[in-house]
Amino acid sequence: MAINFKAKSKEEIPSELQSLYVEREGGFMLDVEGVVDKVKVEEVRSTNVALLKERDELRKRFDGIDPDEARKLFEKQALQAGEIDKVVEGRVRVLKVI
Repeated sequence: MAINFKAKSKEEIPSELQSLYVEREGGFMLDVEGVVDKVKVEEVRSTNVALLKERDELRKRFDGIDPDEARKLFEKQALQAGEIDKVVEGRVRVLKVI
């Protein structure tokens, strides 16, 4: 016989197991350590799947692009356009992060 982790009322719990449950969050939960509600596990799992999918799409989108080379190209274009302040500001911003 399977034991349910959560019950809405005490009547749903077999009488011989009622001492193993505690009233919590508007219902009765099996009083055990290290157990996570299945709803929370599924929420984390679905979020994880969505993040992995987003990561893979970004990898495909930027595949073959070298960020350092792109940055150098943008700086070169900005310098040619006379936008020295933008280049200096960008380099200073990177240093502030480090």
